[in-house]
Formats: sequence, structure tokens, C-alpha cells
Amino acid sequence: MGQHWYDSTGKPCHWMEGANGVQRDTTLRDARKLNLYPSVTTILGTVDKPALTNWKMKQVLLASLTLPKIENEPPDAFAKRIMRDAFEGSTDARDIGSEIHADLETLFKGDAAAIREGKYLLQHHDIAVAAYDFIVDYCGCRDFVSEQTVTSQMGYAGMIDLHRDGDKRENSFTIDFKTKDIKESDTGKKLAYPEMCMQLAAYDNALGGFGSRRLVNFFIDRTTPGLVVAHEWSPDEIIHQFTKFELLVKYWQLDKNYFPTGDDQ
Repeated sequence: MGQHWYDSTGKPCHWMEGANGVQRDTTLRDARKLNLYPSVTTILGTVDKPALTNWKMKQVLLASLTLPKIENEPPDAFAKRIMRDAFEGSTDARDIGSEIHADLETLFKGDAAAIREGKYLLQHHDIAVAAYDFIVDYCGCRDFVSEQTVTSQMGYAGMIDLHRDGDKRENSFTIDFKTKDIKESDTGKKLAYPEMCMQLAAYDNALGGFGSRRLVNFFIDRTTPGLVVAHEWSPDEIIHQFTKFELLVKYWQLDKNYFPTGDDQ
């Protein structure tokens, strides 16, 4: 999957029609022509993630040790097979994660009671309904805005899983959920990384009223209904991580020599 882009109104522009009529990923060249904003996740892509890099290296190593060789197979061909085999499972997991996200969007946008009764089809019914109940119980409310796109004058955009503006901070939220394989012994602190706070803080800033909402990541197990872990970020962590994100935006703009807000300073 390529990088994500949005126009100044928040409309997703992740793909373009090529000269041959075939859809392709939007490029930086396209973005320059159309004044598109990079997504928050695109900006965060500039940050090194050692844990992720180590995991990828381990998957490749394991694949190289277990994948049978084909007689007279060229090294380059074997290397390509190793790479495909190493991440085949992660592609399946990513697809399941996208499906659970779609289920939760259906629940928060629709008639949750009717969906619970099976009147509308969910791809992962038990997991999605249990996660919905956990989030509603944790937050003490259910009237969220789901999957809203936002843009910032700083020159970035993105789509927020859930947010809510209540009459005070205690019942106002900016929320992102992640699907993964969770152990029963895992805690929110163990699952949460600083870039996740940066992502939420960036969304919260783009919404306006920065700091007036609670920022929470919900980690949802892909296979066990009800196994959900919440991690809520403190106000000090939010300010610290957003300060880092501001610098990342400027770095990204200088590195690409592209300033979608017109700020070339």
C-alpha cells in the first residue's frame, strides 16, 4: 500500500488513475500538482521503529531457515520467495484488522442493538460487538463520530477512528484502535508506543480545541472476543508527543521540499 493523501477539504486521494486507465498509488509528484496533504501516518513513516525493524528481520530469518529450496533456483529468486513467505501471515492479519475496523464503524454509525441481534451482517461479529461494548463501557458514552477526516493548517490530514466532544474533558475523546494478537498478561503500557500518542495528538490538534479531549488507544485481539486493552495518554505525554510531531511535519516538508500550506520558511 502506498502513502495516504488528502485534499484540503479532507477528501481521501490515496489513488489516481494512470495514463493507461489503471488505478495506481498517489505519488508525491501528484500531490505537488494537486496540493494534497500527507496523512499523519505518512509523516510518522519518517520515524525509525526499531521494534518493527527487528520483527521484520526475525520473520525473514525464520522464513530462510524453514522454506524448502528448489533445485538450481537462483539466489535472487530464492530471496524473493523468502520475502513473500515471511510476510504472508502479516498480510492476512492486516486484512482481518481492516475488517474489524469496518465492523466497528458499522456499529458506531448504525443501530448497534439491531446489529447485535444479527439483523445486519458483520465480518467478525463477536469480536466487534465485544470491542464496541468495552469502548462504550470505558468511555461511559456511545454517541461518537466515526471515521471523520480532518485537515490541519500545519499541512497534514488523516482519518480518526472515533471522537467525541462532550461538555467537559472527562467525556470528550479522540480514539484510535489497533488490532493485534494479545496475550492475556498484556497491559496497555506494554502495547503502547510513543508514535501512537503522536498520531492521536495530531488528530486532536486538527480537530481544534487541542487538549480538551482524552486520548485513548484501544488494542483489540483478532481472535478472542472481549480481549481488549485500553491505554490512555496523560496530558503531559500528549503535549510532549505533539511537540515532537510538529518537528516531524517540518522535517518531512523540508526533506520533500514540499509545503502544501504554502509555508516555505
